[in-house]
Amino acid sequence: MVGMSGSRFMKFFKQATGRTFVSYVTHVRLAQACEMLRHTDRSVSEIAAAVGLPDHPYFDRKLKQHFRTSPRAMRAQWAKPTRV
Repeated sequence: MVGMSGSRFMKFFKQATGRTFVSYVTHVRLAQACEMLRHTDRSVSEIAAAVGLPDHPYFDRKLKQHFRTSPRAMRAQWAKPTRV
């Protein structure tokens, strides 16, 4: 917010959303990365860079923390044919 200190903004954001700003940004980045894993054939390193994550290992760790799976396993799961 305009005229708000960084620490005040962080407190306001957490009160308003129930999560920290960093947690929210990471969640948004991971959601974008999941869409890219599902709909592109870009490498995991390319996807990590595209969504603003520092590197492939960091992306792996964060994805496993949030979704309990690796990027490779996630992509493989989506590649399986679905039964009708």
